[in-house]
Amino acid sequence: MLKLSIITICYNAEKTLQDAMDSVFMQTYPNYEYILINGLSKDSTEQIIKKNAPRLAHWQTEQDKGLYDALNKGVAKATGDVLAFLHADDMYADESVFERVVQIFEKENCDAVFGDLRFVAEDNVQETKRIWRMPLGSFGCGFMPAHPALFVRKKLFDKYGAFDTTYKIAGDYDWMLRALYQSCAKMVYLPNFLVNMRMGGASTKNINSRILALQEDYRAWQKIEKNPLPIIFALFCKRLRKVLQFFVKK
Repeated sequence: MLKLSIITICYNAEKTLQDAMDSVFMQTYPNYEYILINGLSKDSTEQIIKKNAPRLAHWQTEQDKGLYDALNKGVAKATGDVLAFLHADDMYADESVFERVVQIFEKENCDAVFGDLRFVAEDNVQETKRIWRMPLGSFGCGFMPAHPALFVRKKLFDKYGAFDTTYKIAGDYDWMLRALYQSCAKMVYLPNFLVNMRMGGASTKNINSRILALQEDYRAWQKIEKNPLPIIFALFCKRLRKVLQFFVKK
């Protein structure tokens, strides 16, 4: 029976953290551990974590060096066969997400499983703003699975390393290029909504964030591709896919 490790990192997340945690606790698949990494929140986040501590495999509160440093701390504590990252603003779409994901892993013997993601309004999670639906494709043509809706074998982190903490926004994309694209990992698309994400994430807040994300995406590609033309094409397609998300049928 596969064991899942779910990692949530948070900072001043008192308004949304309980929703994220509840979406994990309601899962019908029993063999998982839940890890919380709190970055010295100044609000009531730590109190919320302490209230739920009996249901957590591990939690800690300490200073970190950014988003990907905090995620790496979670990875270091994980003991499961499969890892997933649910941010404090996100929620699993329903109680059977883990069940369906594990069924695919067991049936296909794959390295990663990913599904669809629904962007919802910050103040109304019932209001859909945008859909991230991306069937399996080529990273060179702009493909990228939604990070919160991606489940990966822990052995990929053991083999290809953790997130590069020099990135502010695109560390997950950099990791996917290294561990999924370059390694030709076997990925399986599950055509279901797995996660609801509140709008307003780090890469979508403002124009400066979008510019930084583009710069970091380019840097990630430069590690594996010296010719700038394929990089430009991949990143153009990646942005185009994001624009098209607004027109995907709900």
